[in-house]
Amino acid sequence: MNRIRPLLGGGLVCLVLAAAIQAPTAQTAAPALRPAVPRVEEDVEPQIARHLAQPRKEVMSGLESGLRVPGHAKTALCSKAFKEPWGALADLEAHGLGLAAAASAGDIGLVLERMAAAIGRPAGADKAPALPDSADADGLVAHITAVFDAAAALRAQAGERLSDEHRKFLCDWSANVLRNYGPQLPLNDRSRPILQNDRAFVMLAHERLDWSAMTGAARILLGLAGAEFRDRARAVGVAARPAAARPRGVTGPLLAAASTPYGWILIGGKGRNTYDLAEPVACIVDIGGDDEYRGTFAASTDAEHPLGVVIDLAGHDRYAPKALGLATGRFGIGLLADLAGNDTYLFEEATGGVGLAGIGLLLDVAGNDTYTGSKFTQGVALGGIGLLVDLAGDDKHTAFGYSLGLGGAAGVGAVIDVAGNDDYQCGEKYPSGYNALEKPPPEPGNPRFQWTAFGMGMGLGRRIVESREARDHAFALAGGIGMILDVAGDDRYRSSNFSQGCGYYFGAGLKLDLQGKDSHGAARYGHASGAHFGLGLFVDYAGVDEYGSTGPTYNGGCAWDHSVFLCLDAGTEGDTYVLDRSAGLGRADIGSWGVFADLGGPDRYVLKQRPGRASQKGVAVFYDRAGEDTYEFAGAAAAKAPRNGELEAAEDGGMFWDRQ
Repeated sequence: MNRIRPLLGGGLVCLVLAAAIQAPTAQTAAPALRPAVPRVEEDVEPQIARHLAQPRKEVMSGLESGLRVPGHAKTALCSKAFKEPWGALADLEAHGLGLAAAASAGDIGLVLERMAAAIGRPAGADKAPALPDSADADGLVAHITAVFDAAAALRAQAGERLSDEHRKFLCDWSANVLRNYGPQLPLNDRSRPILQNDRAFVMLAHERLDWSAMTGAARILLGLAGAEFRDRARAVGVAARPAAARPRGVTGPLLAAASTPYGWILIGGKGRNTYDLAEPVACIVDIGGDDEYRGTFAASTDAEHPLGVVIDLAGHDRYAPKALGLATGRFGIGLLADLAGNDTYLFEEATGGVGLAGIGLLLDVAGNDTYTGSKFTQGVALGGIGLLVDLAGDDKHTAFGYSLGLGGAAGVGAVIDVAGNDDYQCGEKYPSGYNALEKPPPEPGNPRFQWTAFGMGMGLGRRIVESREARDHAFALAGGIGMILDVAGDDRYRSSNFSQGCGYYFGAGLKLDLQGKDSHGAARYGHASGAHFGLGLFVDYAGVDEYGSTGPTYNGGCAWDHSVFLCLDAGTEGDTYVLDRSAGLGRADIGSWGVFADLGGPDRYVLKQRPGRASQKGVAVFYDRAGEDTYEFAGAAAAKAPRNGELEAAEDGGMFWDRQ
């Protein structure tokens, strides 16, 4: 017990939700894709065994050392990578494809189950209360209360192995745990109490919470976004009279207002409403209108009010929450379902599908939406599950960093966008520490200046630096799983350092784009690259795609310090890779394993140096399977440009293979 004591001073589960969330128009079906990772393994592994046998033996021995390196809450997936790189990558791809298929079908309950499974947690279900026969506002409020009764019972069950002190700690420390969370932290008098509390928070969530009960509670609340409940709510909107009384902070038509032990239950009418309550809000069901939400809603408010739900049926809505105040679960569940309209989300820190020892879920069913975030927004989890799902529309996602599918310690976070031509941007806010290492250090505005992202499909652990004492490294936290999945559309991605299928310190990152003509722009440690026992996969399955980087290095299947990464374009179209400001496409250093593969098409490569390079007992592979490809190099490297049909393996563990 002392090990996790907080130091505050310093399978398909059968709840089909009236449950599949059906969009107003036909759902976009995820394409029936053949997994790509096994195809690359089938081609590449025999060549590694044949031409890089000794480097392969050395790298596998080095990778297994990761099993002995300190890091609390290591995932089975990342541990598997140290013994079976191909197997772990195939598992990671299977998780992503399963999530994409479930989201495309509108089965958000199944999405939640599969997210829990990815991090080794069981998903639970319980039967939601049946809707009453009455179609009036009072009957609807009574049903919502019954739903909260059932969900609250399961949430209480989830915490049965926690003391009262620990329950309070998980709720209270949630407001602090992200404040200092990042890739590394020195151990000193100031940081020690922070590290102690962060470790306690992670291990309580990881070992003591009953995640079957917690996911079961979330599934019950999801029933309020189901078709049967929505139809009943619309019927109430037609027949109900205005509420006799209302709480302070609500303007516009209100059909019901009830104060309950869970917080206020409100039913808004068809006109424009504003919700900005100082008191805890359990549930808002808004029938229609262009509404504005401010403050805390669809989120855990405090230890006494851990459940929050908003169901908005129609309208072009604006969401401007406080920090921790929208679709944020803190030892509880925060759920927002917006079913129609072109919506605007202005995210403060820790909002927009954030799970902190809890479950945060944001579902937007239709419309061209704008998601603007600061830090730790849009599918972020630490000790929990964080999820943002957008089912349709041309959407725009931006964030400062540590966002857009971030899995912190004991967490799984994801952004899943099913349809539309979408734009994603993460970074260009926080300067990178690498700037100080450049000579001379560049200033903002200089093309050499680097920014930090840590997002867009990022698994992020935290290691302890500046200490050689083994006992100090007991504070190290292994990363979780971060994912960004886009099913269809011509999409654009832009990000700074550490992003797009990146893993750091036992974290696993995944980026899958299933269809469309896409543009992928990243920076250092981008496009399935990472460091320090990380794992990452990036797959683009189809379309004429473009890849670029602001550099200065490590793009496209690059691995540093006992890590495993694969960057893969599985389409048969001709793609363009412009990496004249970066280095990579298959690179591995310090006992790492890094592979880049393009499976077809006449591709164009504009590169700074020859791809497929390794050093210090690494194995790196560049593989182009088919097509008349063009290789362009600047300066002296042009004289040694590779050719179609060439296979060259080096004793240091690097291999270039253009099969056509």
